[in-house]
Amino acid sequence: MADDDTITTASTYWRDAAVLAETFQQKKRPPPKPPTPDLTGMPKLKEHVDAWIERVERITRWTCPKETRHKVDVLGAKTRDEESRWRAQEIRRRTPAPKIAKVEEREERDPSVPAYGPYDVLAYHSGSKGRREFFRIQKAAHARPALSEETCLQMDNDNPDLYEGACFRNFVKFASDKGLVVDPFLSRVDADARSLDLTGMALGDPLGEAVASSLPRLPGLERLSLAGNRLSDKTLAPLLDGLLTLQDLRSIDLSENDLDAKGAKALQQLLAQRSCLLTEVHLRRSDVDDDECRALCEALELNTASKLQVLDLADNLIGQKEEVSEMREGYVTGGEALGAMLSATSTLTVLDLSWNSIRGTSAKALASAVKKNATLTLLDLSHNRLDEDGGVAVADALEANTSLTEVRMAHCFVGAKGSIVLSQALTERNTPLTVVDFAGNVPGKVGAAALLRAVRSLRG
Repeated sequence: MADDDTITTASTYWRDAAVLAETFQQKKRPPPKPPTPDLTGMPKLKEHVDAWIERVERITRWTCPKETRHKVDVLGAKTRDEESRWRAQEIRRRTPAPKIAKVEEREERDPSVPAYGPYDVLAYHSGSKGRREFFRIQKAAHARPALSEETCLQMDNDNPDLYEGACFRNFVKFASDKGLVVDPFLSRVDADARSLDLTGMALGDPLGEAVASSLPRLPGLERLSLAGNRLSDKTLAPLLDGLLTLQDLRSIDLSENDLDAKGAKALQQLLAQRSCLLTEVHLRRSDVDDDECRALCEALELNTASKLQVLDLADNLIGQKEEVSEMREGYVTGGEALGAMLSATSTLTVLDLSWNSIRGTSAKALASAVKKNATLTLLDLSHNRLDEDGGVAVADALEANTSLTEVRMAHCFVGAKGSIVLSQALTERNTPLTVVDFAGNVPGKVGAAALLRAVRSLRG
């Protein structure tokens, strides 16, 4: 009798399983496959079903497939409502909880208190990266006007990013109107030496224009260094025009930038001012050619009140148009212009012309001026192609000159004749030279012997 009850119960469950399977097939979009059930949470009826399956397998020698066993386990709930509740509970338990984004409530800002005050801006723009960012913002501030408080409040509600930019522009305008120098600019200013050193900052033209617009706010500046900043005439021309207002400026270093016609003209106007107090001009590796050099020398030649003492034109393009002067009558090369300037000036003490292309007529004109000059103490002509004629002219000038103490003529292709003339100049000068750099030339045996005899006689 117990076996009959077991078979009846089994048939009932198999019928329910068939009905449920047929129902699933009739649906257009069947529900997703449920996750693997947690068998420990099934009703106690599961134990009865397991016993029935074991009994059937023992009597009929039939093995229940795994897939069928799984369906029987799932459909073994007491009622279908209980099965649905169990499925929903399992799905909720196995599904990870969604991440809830926290929405921060925005506090209302007091209109009377600026969101970005001076101290906040100074703290934000500290360090080298901050200085770059400040110059960028300052350039934008000059291009766009400051906004009213009402407009800023409207931006605060509509677009916070625009509002932040408006606050920065307002601050920069306020600092500019009050003549204040903010921290990123002030951090490079040496108050004791009254100098501004931005060497090697690689600012480029966009940031260089911001620097140029800021210089008038430093009226007491005496020394300015913008070497190695990749500046071109787009920035150098307005920058040099702005330096006309700095009456105390004594030294300027624009080395390793690209100085062309407009920049040279602006520098010419600066040096031509009788009120100009510049004593040092450094233009090393600044792409200065013969035309630009001639413009600078003409200004110094005409300005009798010039105070210039140091002129650095090393590693430029002076002398590359030497052939043009031979073909075009009346063309003045950079070397000839330098010679005319040396003959007229009475303040220049240091002249660095190393790593140029001075040769031929230019070298002779320069040597003729050196012979008459009475203020020059250091002359550097290293790495120019003076050749034999130029070397002889310069060596002959050294004998008549009385002010020079240091002469550098290394790697100038001077031969034996120039070496002999130089040795004679060394021994017959009234005031001996303390430094003579003649390395890298080709004096030969005769020239070398003459130089050794001159050195031996100077040592006594």
